[in-house]
Amino acid sequence: MDELVANLLAAPDTTSVCTQLMKQRQQFLENAGEIATVLTQVSPQNHTNAYVALLLLQYEAGAGSGEEWLKLVVQLFTVAPSEKLQAITDKVATLADLLLDVYRQREQVEAAVQPLRLLCNRLQPLPDTLTAAHRSFYFACILSKCYNTAYPSLQDPAHLLEPMGFDSQSLLETLYYSGIICMAMKDLTRAALYFRLTITSPASSASAVAVEAYKKLLLVTVINNASVVKIPSIVSNPVNRALTSSCSEYEKYCQACHTLDDEAVQACLESSKQIFTSDGNLGLALQCQDSLARHRIQQLTKTFLTLSLTDIVTRAKLESKEQALNLLEAMIDQGQIQARIDHVKGVVCFSEQPKTAEGGTLARLDSLFNQAASLHDTVVVMDEQIRLSKAYIAKSLETHKTSLDSMDMDDTDDNA
Repeated sequence: MDELVANLLAAPDTTSVCTQLMKQRQQFLENAGEIATVLTQVSPQNHTNAYVALLLLQYEAGAGSGEEWLKLVVQLFTVAPSEKLQAITDKVATLADLLLDVYRQREQVEAAVQPLRLLCNRLQPLPDTLTAAHRSFYFACILSKCYNTAYPSLQDPAHLLEPMGFDSQSLLETLYYSGIICMAMKDLTRAALYFRLTITSPASSASAVAVEAYKKLLLVTVINNASVVKIPSIVSNPVNRALTSSCSEYEKYCQACHTLDDEAVQACLESSKQIFTSDGNLGLALQCQDSLARHRIQQLTKTFLTLSLTDIVTRAKLESKEQALNLLEAMIDQGQIQARIDHVKGVVCFSEQPKTAEGGTLARLDSLFNQAASLHDTVVVMDEQIRLSKAYIAKSLETHKTSLDSMDMDDTDDNA
């Protein structure tokens, strides 16, 4: 073992070191007690590849659930050079999974959130890159209900993908967890987008994750705008068959919600309640039912400019004017409708919903326009420089002269 340590200290810290150590797996497992000794003689900064391999082997040897092992893994995530971690993302992501598993066993999941968040940032070669460690990070945030911690990284769904360490199942779970976090943050539009990405990801076989994502996509879409989702045409055939056979009760319920008919929705809810409960989706199903009054009011804004509170109570099937007022004020505050309430006359005046864009979207569009304008100016300058250069003029004249000579030859042949 002393010779091994000497070789590690002398060898360059490359990915081959990690590979060679993993090949000696059996030797390390037979001398598990020596791994801790070797770890004290190498550093995560200077021997990152060896450090990762030794931590993985130590866990496999049964010594990876203690406080000391957790401390070493967190230290690795914190101080190891980013470029070295990125070179072995797959193995580092495995360490991230193990770290989360240990904290789950200790019922301290929240303690894993910040180390995993730091690791994800350090594994990203570019901002907005989705790495193999994001799955563990998002899952930890869901288990600990730290949705606010993960949500900022999900603002732009147009992620780059770092392929190392990702298999199709890992990608599906990462996208699914992203949708769960957005749903918990009441961002139903983004949640629906991530669930849609989950079911449309390339797959050669059906997955339980895709089925669960489709169920939530159906319910979230009803809550958001009372519309019914159809399976996208780009979904692979095996996944399509699984969604069709496994989600018929959900599709039937969403169709009932789309009619905005309370009795039909209640009947469908009662018949499918056991399924929703066993799937853990009863809360979402009840939110669909609760959203019907809101959707009926939104329908009224497309038909009427002015309505009395009494008419709104009747047409939206509400219980009282107080309930109507509370619901209208909430919808106005949330920007779901544009309306003005005249409390004296008991009348509501609806106006057209303005087409607005988020500030971040406008800023990004402005940046893209500026880049395009700058590129256009650069191309114009280059074009002008080329057209005025002596070399270009000489080459153009030569080409033109060659073309004229060719035409003369053709005319001569024709006359002949």
